[in-house]
Amino acid sequence: MVNDWLDVALSCGADGVHLGQGDLQVHEARARAPREFIIGASVSCAADAILAVQHGADYVAASPVFPTASKTRCGSRLWHRRNQAIKRAVDVPVVAIGGIGLHNVQEVLEAGADGIAVISAVVGATGHHSRRS
Repeated sequence: MVNDWLDVALSCGADGVHLGQGDLQVHEARARAPREFIIGASVSCAADAILAVQHGADYVAASPVFPTASKTRCGSRLWHRRNQAIKRAVDVPVVAIGGIGLHNVQEVLEAGADGIAVISAVVGATGHHSRRS
């Protein structure tokens, strides 16, 4: 999956694109992409989710779950209520995003997320690797 950029996703052979609320509209992406191409959309409420699905979204992402550097007005309780409303409104997977890492992923899944998306947990991760001589 490529975040935000349909042209990049199509040109590199990605399975799909995730569109934020300020990105290309779902219906525009669906018109330009093959049917099997996965399109996800960030939503903030059930009405947004319904519209995204009507326009061709294969899944929606309810965000943010936890505060992040760019989104501080949120929290797992607020997300849980919003997630439940979105899940009742649409028949596509509802993915959680925002401040999720190893320390809280289980809580998010137990709260009803169909899946999770992470950025900072991957980009900011420090790993150990070894070199072979």
